[in-house]
Amino acid sequence: MTETTLRVRGMTCSSCVASVESVVSNVPGVESVRVNLALEKASITWNTDKIDLDKVIVAVEKKGFQTEKISTPETIRSQAVESTRKQGQLAALALLFSIPTLIISMFVSNLGETGSLILGFYWRFYSQYRFTFSSESSSTKGLGKRFYLVGQTWTSWFT
Repeated sequence: MTETTLRVRGMTCSSCVASVESVVSNVPGVESVRVNLALEKASITWNTDKIDLDKVIVAVEKKGFQTEKISTPETIRSQAVESTRKQGQLAALALLFSIPTLIISMFVSNLGETGSLILGFYWRFYSQYRFTFSSESSSTKGLGKRFYLVGQTWTSWFT
């Protein structure tokens, strides 16, 4: 014998309760039925050898009511443990990916500066050729000359 609690939605009066009780008790293999209108619950004691619970659910739904299984405290607890385990695995994965970032940021202090590995190479290459091209053009006269001289000064600071 197994006792199961189902949530039965759509009951509005005591006739609905009587209807659900009669439908469930007429299913072969059901030993007893208790229906609570206020809580919208049906407690069913049934024989697992004779009947499957899905047949009871189908019989109640044919009568026009919506049914769903109510989780027992054990299943709620196991779902909570599984959810916590999954969150722990995600936290461990996040920690695994954040450790290299932490190490890089601690020991490579000039990562964002112009003298760093990647940005320094780019800045030196770009500034050298940008001002070289401008010096060979006609910008060395008038206002372009002033820009050219400031650019040469800046280039000399970073090389």
